Amino acid sequence: MRFFKKSGSQGLIALRSSGATGDTTTLAQLTRRENAKPLVNMAVTVSQSLNQQASLKALVHEFGLKKTRCAFILASKDYQLMQVEKPNVPQEEQKQAVRWKLKDMLDYPVEQATVDVVEIPADPGNSSRQRHVYAVAANNALIGEVSNRLVQGGVNLQVIDIAELAQRNIASLLEEPDRGLALLSFGSSGGLLTFTAGGELFHARRMEFDGKWSASAYERIALELQRSLDHFERQFPFVVINKFLLAPFSEQAAFGEYLRSYLYMPVAAFELSDIFEFAAGVVLDDAVQQALLLPVLGAALREEETT
Repeated sequence: MRFFKKSGSQGLIALRSSGATGDTTTLAQLTRRENAKPLVNMAVTVSQSLNQQASLKALVHEFGLKKTRCAFILASKDYQLMQVEKPNVPQEEQKQAVRWKLKDMLDYPVEQATVDVVEIPADPGNSSRQRHVYAVAANNALIGEVSNRLVQGGVNLQVIDIAELAQRNIASLLEEPDRGLALLSFGSSGGLLTFTAGGELFHARRMEFDGKWSASAYERIALELQRSLDHFERQFPFVVINKFLLAPFSEQAAFGEYLRSYLYMPVAAFELSDIFEFAAGVVLDDAVQQALLLPVLGAALREEETT
């Protein structure tokens, strides 16, 4: 199995550990449909851990994880996402060239890293502008431990994914033609801000947050968002961001109201029902539950490719 390998069949189940200690698991599966919202067939949070073989095998049995191709989303602490200059080498040599650019950016030998590359689109009006890519790096030992534990537990693991790309997939359902989108979500590991356009990820930023909302927290986060917007406009002047969207989370309404008086662009919120339809029995009314399931729904949107 390769890091970020594309799935080759429909019905991918995305799963991740959640909760402060990884004692819960979120899972989702959906069906993409032409000219209709994706249909969510399953979206659940269960009080069982992927870190313990007994509960893992129970999950495999209950949700058919042995028969269905699966994607696992790494925790943010388990990888690094770094923007680097795109090497001037043939495409087939790009990953190796990026690997050596990371040599002094990792706290372990680069030879021990699993590395993948995410393209950042070029400026269509300025071919001489320096291009960049995102490099995703994780320690081989960690990737091996995660993969072995899941596979030995019976999971048909085909994809290892990250939250930034899962959120990019969510954003692709919310973007307007020829416009960029800033999307902010909050989960147990803090905030995640992504800038996308045309279904591509241009920039992502993690925001540390202890989960304690207050007036000072509002002010600090809003200031970070404004600085991120300014930075993005300087780095990507060819992408017009016309909307700032808040994903579902506990303070979505109150924080959205605060941001409307702080940011210079329209601020709006969305619910998962705005972009998905749900099969009978799948109900996600609670904002906290929606926030937990947003990453796995995004990962389940992964475009399929036959390899």
